[in-house]
Amino acid sequence: MNYELLSSIYYKNREQYDKIYQQRFNSEASYKLPINLNDYKAFFIVTNELCTKIESIYLKNMQLENVCKQLPGVAMNKYILKNLVDEIMLTNDIEGIYSTRKEITDALNNNTSNKHARFIGIVKKYEKLISNDVLSLNNCEDIRKLYDDIALDEIDKNDLPDGAIFRKSEVSVYSATDKEKHKGIYPENSLIDFMTKSLEVLKDNNIAFLIRICIFHYLFGYAHPFYDGNGRVSRYISSYLLNNHLNILVALRISYTIKNNKSSYYKAFDDCNNKKNKGDITPFILMFLNVIENSLISLIEKLSEALEKLCFYDSMLRDEIFSLFNILHKRIIYILIQNALFADEGMDIDELTKETEKGNTLIRQNIKELQQKGIPIVITRSGKKLLYSIDLERFELLGNEIS
Repeated sequence: MNYELLSSIYYKNREQYDKIYQQRFNSEASYKLPINLNDYKAFFIVTNELCTKIESIYLKNMQLENVCKQLPGVAMNKYILKNLVDEIMLTNDIEGIYSTRKEITDALNNNTSNKHARFIGIVKKYEKLISNDVLSLNNCEDIRKLYDDIALDEIDKNDLPDGAIFRKSEVSVYSATDKEKHKGIYPENSLIDFMTKSLEVLKDNNIAFLIRICIFHYLFGYAHPFYDGNGRVSRYISSYLLNNHLNILVALRISYTIKNNKSSYYKAFDDCNNKKNKGDITPFILMFLNVIENSLISLIEKLSEALEKLCFYDSMLRDEIFSLFNILHKRIIYILIQNALFADEGMDIDELTKETEKGNTLIRQNIKELQQKGIPIVITRSGKKLLYSIDLERFELLGNEIS
C-alpha cells in the first residue's frame, strides 16, 4: 500500500486531515527530528513498506556481492572505474555542467600538468571514496571544506559562498515556468543551526543508517546552504555514506539512478517541502530507498549479463582450437575480453604489463603475434598513448577458422 501524502489528504478530506496528521505524528511508529520544516516539527513513520524496502536493499546487496565475487580482478576494477567516471559526468550533468569522459579520465590518470584543470577536485574526492578514505562530517566547516574541494572551481563568481560558512543572502528554487517552489533556510545563522542539527540526525544511531542517509539528503536540499553546487555535494555525501554499508558500485550509481528517476526524485522534494505536508518526510525516505533499490537491481542485471558473456568467452579460450596458443597469448586475450565487457575504452601498454607481469617489449611482440593469428585486436590512439582492445563480435566468429 502506497503511503498517502498529508497534502493529498488535505484536498480529499479536510475534516480528516488534522486528525490523520495527529495520528501519524503521535504514533508509536513516528520518529521526531530536532528540526522544523515550514514551522512544523519534522518526523517520519517507520511503516511496513519502509522496513520491507530496507530488508530488500540488504538482500539485493548480498546478491550483488555474490556476483562481484565471481568477477576476476581486471573486470571488477575496470567496472568500478567506469562507474566512477559515469558518476562524476552525471552529477555534473544534473547540475547543467558539461564534462567529457576524456576530461574526467585525464584527471583520474593524472594526464594533465595543470593542477587547476577542470574537475581535478571532484575526481580526487571520488578517488578517495573508492579508497575508503574517511570523510569528516562533524560540523558545518566540514561541509564547506567538502564544497570547496568538489564544487568551488565550477561555480560562477557571482554564486560563490559569501557568508561566514555558507551563503548570507536568500535563495529560492524555481520551477521550469519560473514559479518559486521553495526558499532555502535564511539568514545564515539559522542555516548554520539547521545544518548542525542535520549533522546530529546523521549521527543518531537510534535511526537505521539507510534512513539517516535519506533524511540527510533531503535536509541538505531543503536548507540549500549554497547558491549553487548543492546537488553535487549532497550526492557525494550520499555516495560516501552508502559506500560504508553497501557495495561500492551502489555508491557510484547515485547520479545515474537519480537521473533515471528524475521526476519522482524532484516530486518527492516538492511534496515534502509543501507546508500542507506538515513536516512529514516519510515520502522522501521511501522514494530515496527506492532509488537505492533500483540501483541495485540495475547493477545485478548488468553485471550478471556481463558475467555470462565472460564465462562464454572463457570457455572459448579453453576450447581445443586455442590449444596452440601459449599461456601469455591466452592471458592477453582474456584481459582484453574483460576490458571490452567492463570498460569503455582500450587498455594502454602499461596496464597490460601490470596485469601480465611481463615487460612492454614482450607484450607488444605477443600482441603482434596474436594479430597475425587472426585475433581481432584493435589499436587506437588517445593523446600520446596507444590503446589496445578486442573486437568481441569478430572474436566470436573466429570459431573453427583459427588454425
